[in-house]
Amino acid sequence: MTLKGESSVVLQPFQLSPNQVHKSPQGVAFDVLIKPTSKNEKVITVYSPSPSSIKDPIEKVNSAYERKKNIDEETSLKQKQRGEKIKMARRQISKTIEIQQQQVLEKVQKKTLTVEELMAQQKKDLEEKRIARELRAQEAKKVHEELLESKRKQAELKLEQEKLVEANREACINAKVEKAKADLIKSEVVRAEQQKKIEELDERVKQSLSEAEEKRLAKLNEIKEKNAKHVLEAKRRAGEKKNLRKSIESN
Repeated sequence: MTLKGESSVVLQPFQLSPNQVHKSPQGVAFDVLIKPTSKNEKVITVYSPSPSSIKDPIEKVNSAYERKKNIDEETSLKQKQRGEKIKMARRQISKTIEIQQQQVLEKVQKKTLTVEELMAQQKKDLEEKRIARELRAQEAKKVHEELLESKRKQAELKLEQEKLVEANREACINAKVEKAKADLIKSEVVRAEQQKKIEELDERVKQSLSEAEEKRLAKLNEIKEKNAKHVLEAKRRAGEKKNLRKSIESN
């Protein structure tokens, strides 16, 4: 790659081919050959200054550095990707080889087993299956027992709750009965007190009536006595008048 304003000169003489020699009208022979640059060829870069490079050499250096940096980054990225692909291919090949080796080994092992080994293997497999069945049966029995125990505990808990509810209900009934008894006793006491008050009131009323009757009878007797005295006084006066009249008449 050459920079702007640069040219390359290859310092290696070309061999003229007799079949492809061209001659000019002036008698000069030349051969046209186009081929890529070889690694053994020496290349001398001849710089021809350009106005832009003369005006801004720092920009030129920075541009060359950036191009080199980009090329290095692309090269590093390609190498990294190539390395990753190689690693993945190697892993895939290793895995494939390992699987094939395992398959071959299993086939060889199967072929090398004798009848006795097959019977022993079958016996071992049957024993393992029997043990597995027993373990499953034990596990199922354990789960069944745990389920029964859980149901028993739930039943006991439910029974305890029902007993507690019944006890609370009986306690409420007893409390209501006791309250009713207390209310009845209280009402009996109140009724007895009211009956006593009524009897006392009746007694006071009777006593008052009796006293009033006694006063009335006493007053009536007093009135009768006064009337009797008045009657006697009137009879006495009438007798005196009659006697006086008789005395006057006799005179």
